[in-house]
Amino acid sequence: MAEQNKWISDEANQSILQGIHDFVEQQMARLDGPQRAQEIDRAIRQTQATIEQQHASWIDDEPSRFHLRFMALLLASYRTLVELMPKAEALALLTRAALEPTRTAIQEGVKSALDYAPDPMLVLVDASKQREEYFFGKTFTFERHQDDQQGYILHVKRCFYHQFALANDVPELMQILCEWDWIWATAIEQARHGFSFELPTTLGYGSDMCRFCFRRLTR
Repeated sequence: MAEQNKWISDEANQSILQGIHDFVEQQMARLDGPQRAQEIDRAIRQTQATIEQQHASWIDDEPSRFHLRFMALLLASYRTLVELMPKAEALALLTRAALEPTRTAIQEGVKSALDYAPDPMLVLVDASKQREEYFFGKTFTFERHQDDQQGYILHVKRCFYHQFALANDVPELMQILCEWDWIWATAIEQARHGFSFELPTTLGYGSDMCRFCFRRLTR
């Protein structure tokens, strides 16, 4: 359980959600002033609550409660922001809001875990397996194409985030989710850590599946 908590926690999930709210409000305060920014944040929260109620049937297990809350926040923010600025600007702002507040902490945490591990690749493989079960849950479908000492290749066939984005006609929001994985992946130093990571295809960018590929380097 201790190892599970290292990679999955309610506190981390809440930090992600709050980080989005805070970032959007700060950016809008620079553009329109603090009072207007607070009004925008209230509008986002109200829209988010409505979206969560409308999609309550999407909750299939405990992990999917967070998935719904997260996607409802992204959708509510996007719908609110596109009323105030061009779509491209709204998407860019929301992408930064989702990625930047936790980027440094995630990268430093992963890098530290890899730097001090006797088998760095195994650290991320174990983390992936824990998150498949405890963070992602039943609303994702995973297939382990390879799982041995030489590599771990995971195929993601079904993704809550992708299905939600398509169901609400906002496939462009998947840009945010697909970029998320590169936050932790950039902490990997092939020469130092002895393995490579590739993500050649994703559902969000129109492929048939996401392919997460960890391969041990031959020396």
